[in-house]
Amino acid sequence: MGGRLSAFCTTVLIEQGHLRWWALHRVRLQTFARRLNRLISLHDIEARLADFYTGVVRIEVYSDGRVQCCPRPIPNYKENWSIHWVQRESSSDASIKWVNRDAWGRIKQQHQVDLLGLMDSQGHCLETCIGNLFVYRPSTGQWLTAPTDGDILPGIMRSVFSVALMEMGESVQECLYQPEGEDELWMTNAVRGVVALGHNARSRRIIQHLSFDCDSSPVVYQHFLDACQNG
Repeated sequence: MGGRLSAFCTTVLIEQGHLRWWALHRVRLQTFARRLNRLISLHDIEARLADFYTGVVRIEVYSDGRVQCCPRPIPNYKENWSIHWVQRESSSDASIKWVNRDAWGRIKQQHQVDLLGLMDSQGHCLETCIGNLFVYRPSTGQWLTAPTDGDILPGIMRSVFSVALMEMGESVQECLYQPEGEDELWMTNAVRGVVALGHNARSRRIIQHLSFDCDSSPVVYQHFLDACQNG
């Protein structure tokens, strides 16, 4: 998707000067920089982020060494997204968050949908174009999400949500799966949070009891670190 000459990025939600999930964003930036042999200064990035008090900022790191902190609009909350499913070829680039996603944008515009769902060549659900995908399967009472084996982006909210579910005693399986009729789909995104992609009556009752106030949780940190190393 990006190519080595493109910029990688991470998008941070800032709430009254607090950088939400910043420890995880730091891991992401360091992981991407190491894989692409790019030098970054987290100290300089943090100093630039201090200029923002509330909002969303996308940190973009370019192959020529430039770093840009670009303010973004805070997205409105939305449910019941229209989805078009497309096949994505396996690529070593898939586990990196690239700035350039023009190809996905063109497909969304062509099909007039809110979101692209990404599948592999066997029809397994991978993720969406802007976040990770979770499925609640009522027939087994399990949550399913694709593994971080290089074909998906290890998402920050993916780790937050996984740990919150497991700490509630829910079963979370990282596996390849094909969609079934009663599946209830959820998307995780570090800015938008956990978003219902349908009515999701059964799983919604579970999510209402979850707590995501775990910015400094060592369990979430380790989960995300492991996911990045597997990607």
